[in-house]
Parts: sequence; structure tokens; C-alpha cells
Amino acid sequence: MVKNEKCVKYSSIYIKLCDKLKKEGESISSKLKEFFKLRLASLKETGIFNEYYEKIVNKKLSKYKKIVQYGMKKNQTLYSHVLDMIGILDSIKSILPINELELRVLIVAVTIHDLNKLEEHSEKSYLRIISEQNNKGEYANILKECEALNIEDFLPQYMEYIEDIRAIIGEHSAHLSSFAENLICNPERYKLGDEKIKILKSIIRALDVLDLSKTMEEKEKKRQFLNNVNNATKYKGKQYKLITHIISEDRGILTNICHNTVVKFLQEKGFVDVAYYKEGVLYLAPDKEIVFGEKDKDILAFNCVKSIKSKIFSDFKVYIKNAQSGIKVDEKCLGIASIEDIIYEIKNRCEKSKLPDVDKKNKIIKALVENYTELYSGEKLEELEDLVAKLKVDIEATTDKKILSKFNKALKEKECDLKEQKIGKDILDRKVTEEYFIETNEDKLRFSEFIRSFYNFLKEHVCSSPLLSWAELYEFFNISEADRDYLDVFEGLYIRPYVLGQVIYAEYKGRDEELTNRIIKYLEDKLLNQENKEEDVMWTDLKDYIGKNIIMSFDNNIVFKKENALKSYAEKKSSKCCLCSSEYQTSNWMAVNVPYKLKIQNFSNKINAGAREPKRNICSICNIEYLLHKVTYKSNMEVSRRYLSIFPRGFNTKAYIKAFRESINEFRSKDIGSIYFNEYSTFLAGATENADEIEPLFTEAKVNGIAIPNYTETLTNYFILPIHLVKSDNETSKWISTLLYALTFNIYFDSKIVISEFPVPILNQSEMEEIYVGDVPVPFKNIFEKSWTKYECLGTIKLFINLFTMAKTLGEKSDIVYDSLKAVAKGRISFIYCIYKKLQSLQKKSQKKYNLNSKIKDIDKFVDGILSYVEDGEKLVSNIKDLALFANENHIRGNTTGGDIKDNSINKPLNIIIDILCRSNKNIDTDASEEDITAFCKREIQKYFERIDSSYKKYKNKRNEEIEKYVDLFMNKILGEELGGKIYNLENEKKRILSTYSYYYRLAMTKSNKNGSEE
Repeated sequence: MVKNEKCVKYSSIYIKLCDKLKKEGESISSKLKEFFKLRLASLKETGIFNEYYEKIVNKKLSKYKKIVQYGMKKNQTLYSHVLDMIGILDSIKSILPINELELRVLIVAVTIHDLNKLEEHSEKSYLRIISEQNNKGEYANILKECEALNIEDFLPQYMEYIEDIRAIIGEHSAHLSSFAENLICNPERYKLGDEKIKILKSIIRALDVLDLSKTMEEKEKKRQFLNNVNNATKYKGKQYKLITHIISEDRGILTNICHNTVVKFLQEKGFVDVAYYKEGVLYLAPDKEIVFGEKDKDILAFNCVKSIKSKIFSDFKVYIKNAQSGIKVDEKCLGIASIEDIIYEIKNRCEKSKLPDVDKKNKIIKALVENYTELYSGEKLEELEDLVAKLKVDIEATTDKKILSKFNKALKEKECDLKEQKIGKDILDRKVTEEYFIETNEDKLRFSEFIRSFYNFLKEHVCSSPLLSWAELYEFFNISEADRDYLDVFEGLYIRPYVLGQVIYAEYKGRDEELTNRIIKYLEDKLLNQENKEEDVMWTDLKDYIGKNIIMSFDNNIVFKKENALKSYAEKKSSKCCLCSSEYQTSNWMAVNVPYKLKIQNFSNKINAGAREPKRNICSICNIEYLLHKVTYKSNMEVSRRYLSIFPRGFNTKAYIKAFRESINEFRSKDIGSIYFNEYSTFLAGATENADEIEPLFTEAKVNGIAIPNYTETLTNYFILPIHLVKSDNETSKWISTLLYALTFNIYFDSKIVISEFPVPILNQSEMEEIYVGDVPVPFKNIFEKSWTKYECLGTIKLFINLFTMAKTLGEKSDIVYDSLKAVAKGRISFIYCIYKKLQSLQKKSQKKYNLNSKIKDIDKFVDGILSYVEDGEKLVSNIKDLALFANENHIRGNTTGGDIKDNSINKPLNIIIDILCRSNKNIDTDASEEDITAFCKREIQKYFERIDSSYKKYKNKRNEEIEKYVDLFMNKILGEELGGKIYNLENEKKRILSTYSYYYRLAMTKSNKNGSEE
């Protein structure tokens, strides 16, 4: 990383060592724990903008992240709005008639243009805000904000341009121009001159209004943007028009690569790419006729295919797999690399592969040999030889068809028996010297593995069956008939190649290069005439698909209609793609060819699309996308994968996209294949800041976490990143993990987030509020089945901050968070019960004195924050808390025998009431029965205190009055109002009521006893 690279938006993500999280009560470790942050750092190649990002955005502008806008900019932060405008300005600066100084002044104006959004000015008119002066006659609010943002670091002489800045921001929005005449401004005081101010006003209006155009379909704001741009560029004698390109079907990273190619193609025609929407890109083009014919279409489609091919074909090694059954070459590899490269890669892998278990194989061989030697008999061999010879003579002499058929059948059987006897003799001869055993010689074993790989290649790509593959192999190595019969005894994949290797090793020892070249030449000759027609069709289909789906706004000859494609698809009888709705040719794929759990589209195909598993029909386009995923996101093991899609609220800009790619390349250059989201550390760090400032922390990982793509060109109009979850976790835990990803990325990137199993997001920005994480698991529907507004996202982040901070306070890890979350979903009283039982468990396990009351006091503020998230049981918990506080204040509890107070003592009066009610085993429906039971409860508690409290008689009246209030509080507020007067409700909630009561009683003790003891 270059020096002074900072955290800003529209810049590259960089890797930075975080400060170590210091734990209370622990000494500082000498070894720091390294975290990675997805931080946006400065643009390197853009001088002015790079300086702006480093000196303004990174340092002080972050305070704008707390300001969430409303109206047409709903849920967008002021920080993102400012940087969107800066990003657009960066894109169009080359066509604007302004110099470097004027650009700096304009950037300052863009930075502070929304002064009315600051809380301190919320009640003032915009004119008043920018007109208020201090005792020196200076524009106080403008100066104050410039000082607060350290504008002087970016534009040292900004004080000289305050009049210019004020004039520019005064008309930054069309609806603000109505008061422009009332601005007490003297154009002669503009240092840049009246004409330049008019130009800069037009530019800031253009930037501001385009950020309101949140969808590609929106027209009016784009029209206003164009009008303002042309008002500025007319001083340069240039006029522009808006054009767009759209790709009608979204196929994730494949579509993003096509977007890149289209942009590059149009840039060469002089178009300026301004805004990257999900569906396509908005451009400014010179206002003249655009020539775009069939030749251009073909070139564009060809360039897209070429770009996709360059990714898929860049590394043929991903299509060569090491498996237990040997090294295997995917058919797709044949169209990517030469036979020579493939064979040498196989040879290299054989030299490094794990050696087989020779003892295990020899045990199998020994058993087989023993079986054949037992069957062998010299006399039977001679007898069979004579019999076979006689049958051949008889066949020659016989003309009767029935007898001839009988002789032929007998001859076939006897020849099989004879062959078996000859093999037995051969094995017996080898048994003397034990030649049949596989030796543990490493060179021989690796040679044999190479032979097995050669056999696998023949079987997969040259011959139609294992039998023919072995025949080819025998022919290649000139194996004698006797040796062939002997080798055929052994199993063909796991044993025979190693036995063959033992037989021929001596012949080829020291001649491995000669053998390798022979194999290469042999396979090249065999495959020379086997043109891969399917491969040709695949790329032809892709070119056709691209040509049909790329739609230029200036192309008047668009013929593609979606309904026609669907009609063509429906007419196919038995070869429909099982994954999408394309009309293209399909081929049968086995499960082994498909990346683990990869889905192309959220398309429910109800029509037969393949005979049966494991073969399915896959079209050419899905085939290509599979290949693209395979080379972009490598994983050598099965993973539980989700896809994280980061949507801009409206559009991305060129600077942001380029910087994001560069940052990913920095991860890749450091050989980091995956970054694991450290939820625990992220939310602990968030506890010291506001929820809207949370920042995801990552650690380096091999597989789990966010997979770093090999090709950053796949990150364009929106960003798609695979998340590899811990495979052993249950589906509910995985869902919570994806929720945490979505929440933190939503806040940190101020973007909309979709996470699903599909590499193509199943929702667009307009179809959701802030996040979408799929169907909510049943245990969490009560709290997480919601629309996920910005307010709800922030509230849920606060919930997790409290959960993780509570876990840390208790000395626990993430497990307690998930257990607590399940309890929260059941209601407040269930959560208190869960936490109290956890505290009791920790107390039992603790080898030291464990002050339960003190722990309750330590976590109480976090518990309150967690309870505020859920309404279920709010009144019940509140009433139990009031009862516990009343009991503590009036010393209504059981007897103690010294030491820590026990729950039995705390709950004794409450238990008396509950036991009496449960024994009554009936509803309290009438006033009479309720009064009788209430009075009985009071008497029983009073009798209890008479027995245990020697001072009870002295304060009898007061104590009786307190007990009566205590019982009435329970009967009226808890049993009556919250439990509906139903005894069975009380029985069901008994253990939760008692735990909640104990929790709040102990909490009250800590507040009434300063040292927090239980005495």
C-alpha cells in the first residue's frame, strides 16, 4: 500500500492491521491479533481527487454518515450523497470548461452544499443559513463548516473564494433558484468571475439532480442533468446527449463482464460513462448521429465472448482434479490447453500426489492369487487343452447346425476354463518369486500412478468403455497376450494400473521423457479428428445470446423480444435447460461437473429437463456461467455457499468500481484467498461507537468467509461476492451469520444488500427496503420477519452489539449469543430465564467465588437494550420486576443461614403463592373465590414470617400491610392482567416467572447495597 492511503468511499479497499482489542483485566499481549478491514482508500492516479479523498473525506467528512436523508434520497446518508456527486464529477471532468483551481472550488461547494441537513440548522431556511454573518461580516455558517471539515488542507486559499462558494451552493438545486435574486451578492466580488460562476452553478445542479435518478428507467432527472451539463459545456462549444446500454437479463458475473466490454467499446467511440446502474450504463455522447451497424454489433458480441473466454481459459489446471480414483481431466480442459501442457501437469501431480496404501492393495492381491492357485491343476490344464483341441476338430468336421451350435457353446465354456487354468499356472509361477506383489518403491508407485492417469484419460476422452481403454493401453505398451490375461484378473482402476506398472517399469526406467513424449504424440493423433462440436456450439450460442440481450438506446433495429424466446423454449420437448429459460441447445451434465450448490437463476422449471438424476440438461449459457464461477471463485472442497450482492442505492461510478477492483487485487497480491467475518470482534468494537459507525472486521482464512475473486472485472455495476459459511453449522446459525453480514455491509457501505443461494440476486433495489437474507427460520420469525427499513437495521445492529458485549462481559464466546437470540424470539421473559440459567451454570462451574449479583449488575444495561428489541412479554416482565423491587425494598424473602443468598430464599414468598394457586387447580372467576385464595395466600406468608422472623411481632402491623400489598400486586398485575387469571398459564410460566423474579431481586440488591454483595 502507498503511504497515507485512507478510508474513504470511491476508492480502493485496503488491508490494514487494526489496533488490538484490549480486554479488561488482561495484560497486553506481545503479539497483536491481525484484522483486515474492507476499507476504501484513496485513488492513486487522480491527483486532485486523490488529494480530496485523503485530506477531506477520510478525516472529517465521515460525520456526514450519521445524517440520513429523506424524501427522494430516502435512507441515503449525506456522506454517500456528497461522494456520489464527487464521483460523477470525476467521470465528466474531461468535458467541462474549467481549470484545476475552479475544479477545487467546485469540489468544496459540493462538499458543503447541503448545510440545511445539519441538525444545528434544521429549523432554518436555506437562505438564512448561507446568509448569516458574524461580527466581522463573514458568512458564519459557511466558514464554520469549512473549518470543521479542514477545507484549508485541500484549498488553502478558500477564504478568498467564499463569495464564489456561497453563490454556487445557493443555486445548487432547481427549487432553490427562486430565492437567488434575493441573495445579496455582488458579481464583482466573485474572484472566478460571473461567467465561471454560471458554469459552476450548472455543474453542481447537474451533479445534485442526477443523484436523484435512482433507476435506469427514470427520465426527468436525467433530462435535467443533461440540460445543466449542456449549459456548462456550451461555453466550450460542445453539446451532448444521453445514451444508455442495457443488458436485458441479469446473469451476475457473466453480465458484469459484458458490461465492462460494452463500456470499453463505447468509450472508444468517444462516449463518457457516467453512471453504472444494475441493468446498464448511462453515457454522455456528442450530440451527433451515432453510426452503429451490424458489423459493430458483431464486433461487440465477439469482444464479449473473447473477454469471457479469456477468464475461463486463463488457467486450465482448475479442470484437472486429483481424486481417489486417480487424476482426471475435465473435457472442457481439452479446448483450453494443449495435450502437452495437460500431460505434463498430470505428470507433475503424479510426482507430488499421496502414495497409495500398498499393504492394503497387496492384501487384496494375495487373496486373489490364493484363489487362483487353489483352482489350478496341471492335470486339468492338460485335459482342457486336449478337450479344446478335440472340439475344434469336431467343429471343422460337423455340418449339422444343431450339433455345431452345441459344439461352439461347449468350446466357449472350455476356453474360459482353459484361460482360467493358464492364468492360475502363470500366477503360480510368479508366486515362487512373489512377482505379483506391488513393491513399496516410490519411483515405481509414481510411475504406476502416471499409467493410471493415462488410462483415465483414454477412458474419458478416447475410448467408449473401460474394456476398450485397457485394450488401447495394452497395445500402446506392447503387452503380450499372456500378460494381458494375467493383468485382467485384477480390478481395473485401483489395482491393475499398479500391477502393470510393476511389469513394465524396468523397460521404461530412465526413459520417462521419451515415454511422456510418446503419450503426447499418441493422444494428439487420437484427438486430431475429434473436433469438439459442442464447444463450438457453446460459444456460438453465447455470441447469439449477447447480441440479443445487449440493448443500445440508439439502436433502431432491435428485434429481440422476450416472449419469442419463451415461446421457443416452451416448444422444446425434452431438452429444456433445468436452470434457466433460454432456448439454447442443452447437454447432459453429471453432478461432478457442477460447482458445489451453484444455482444460476431463481427460475422454477416445472417442465421435464432431464431423464433423471444425476444427469440434467444444461444449456450453453448456463454451462459458460458455471465455468466462469469455477475459475473466478476457486474452492478445493465442498462449502456451504451464499452470495452477497452489494447494490448501490442508485448507481456506481467509474472511480468507485475501479478502486474496488484495485483493492481486491491487493488482497489477491498478498495471496489471501478468503477473509473470514469476525462477528464477535466486529460487534465488540461497535459497542464503543454508534451503531451507524459499525465496521466489519475480518481475519485471513483459507475457505470460510468472503471468497476473493480471481478476476476483479466481475465487479462492476453491482458487486457479487460469495460467502463460504462454516459447513458444520446448522441452517439456522448460517442464516444468522448471513444476517450479520447483511446488516454490517448495509450500514458500512450505505448500500442495499441481498444474500441468497443464487449468484444472481432475486430482488432489485426497488423491490426491497435495505436488506434481504431469504426466508426467516421458524424460530426467529417473531423478531426478524420484517421489511428491514434503515431504522430496523440500526435497531438490530444495536441488538447484536448488546448480545456480543454481554457475552464478553460474562467471559463467553458466540454460542451464548445464538442461544440468547432464540430466547429473545420467544419473548422477554424467556430471554431473562435463559440468561439467569446461564449465570447459574457459570456460577456452578466457577472454581473461584462467583458473585452472581455483581454479574447481573454488570450485564443489566445490555439486557435492557436487548429487551427493548422485543415487545412480547413487556408488561409481564415489567410487573415481575416491580414485584421484585417491592420485595427487596420491604425485605420480603425467605430465611438465610449466612453466606450467599439462595434462590429458594428469594423466591419463598412467591413460591407460597404459586403453590397455593396451583393446588387450587381451578380458575379464579368470581370475586369470592379470588378473595378467599388471596386472603389465604396472605395468611400463609404471614405465618411463615412469624416462624422465621423474631422481630415480626414488634412490627406486625407494618409487615402484614407490606405482605398484603405484595400478594395483591401479584394477584392483580401478574395473575390477573398478564396471565388472564388462568392457573394453567401460571403453571406453564412458573419457572420463567421465578427466574425473572430472582434476576430482578438480585439486581435490586446491588443497587441498594453499594458494594454489590449478596449479604
